[in-house]
Amino acid sequence: MEIVIVGGGFAGVKAALELKKNKNNIIKLISDEKEFALHALLYEVASGGNTDDTFISLDDIFKDSNNVKVFHDKITELNAGEKNVSSEECEYSYDKLILALGSQINYFGIENLEKYSFNFFKKDSVSKLVTRIENQFKEKKPDENYIVVGGGPTGVEYAAVLIDWLYELAEKSRIKDFKPSVKLVEAQSRILPSMPKSASIAVQKRLEDLGVKVLTETQLSALDKHTVILNDEEVKSSTVIWTAGFKTNAFFEDNSDNFDFTNKHKIKIDKNLKASEDIFVIGDCADTADTGYATGAINMAEYVANYLNENNQNNYKPCRAAYLVPVGKNWSYAENYGIYCTSILGDYCRKKFIENTAKKMNLI
Repeated sequence: MEIVIVGGGFAGVKAALELKKNKNNIIKLISDEKEFALHALLYEVASGGNTDDTFISLDDIFKDSNNVKVFHDKITELNAGEKNVSSEECEYSYDKLILALGSQINYFGIENLEKYSFNFFKKDSVSKLVTRIENQFKEKKPDENYIVVGGGPTGVEYAAVLIDWLYELAEKSRIKDFKPSVKLVEAQSRILPSMPKSASIAVQKRLEDLGVKVLTETQLSALDKHTVILNDEEVKSSTVIWTAGFKTNAFFEDNSDNFDFTNKHKIKIDKNLKASEDIFVIGDCADTADTGYATGAINMAEYVANYLNENNQNNYKPCRAAYLVPVGKNWSYAENYGIYCTSILGDYCRKKFIENTAKKMNLI
């Protein structure tokens, strides 16, 4: 069976790893990125950490796989009638198609936001952010304010490590009496709004103890190269990190004749994760209860692989998300099945979870 997988994130890579176990499967994994990104560690890279454990070559992951071929290409078009997908240069035919395309950044139409902010979605943006901050301290001209927009897990994680990193850079640069201003901006009434309130309370206290100023019910409405507008107040900053919004991949809108959308613009799928007879949608864009989490992406990938290998014809069952949020050195919030822990114990649980995830993804 010829299987095409579009997307090189958790869902796409895991699906390929499981499907390759059946030697009758011929798998084409197509991604417009050359590397798989372990998003749980991106905040460390963006504070000067090593990229080796965070960005892993897709070619290396599948170098010993005889029935998986990796293509570095951007798929733009789906022809379901002819059973092929295509880019500007190539066409790929399939018996079964798995669309594991991740979500994309949503800038909500805010003028200049993409131009003057940094994001965590692309490796080059993370590298530019690190270079910008390191150069500020080399020139002994740190920013007046560092603005992290988005109080979800990514924003929280980065605000916490950022303030520690700024102190380290100041010490290396011999800048005396330095006190960084890091502001975490969230439009809703609490940070981590998709998590239990216990997480919001514990994590906000930890952030404030570290010196991060948490601004809830606050929106960024405009910015230029040196200024940000927060709730009509002008704040001086040339370092804005945007983690606040994501949207369904544009591929689905561009090929909308083949898909039905929910009110939240997720892709409607049946009980077997199918958008149509030979097309599966998994990962961030699928309308499931566990979408948006790495655990959900892995769970969907395992299900589809078992389904196609005819090991499981049962309906898909979403997995329960574990809440794991690192907040500075040796401190994390960890919760599963309504039981949570914080500090060193929480950090131990988080690290074990990442280790187990890496094993599942064939990374260690």
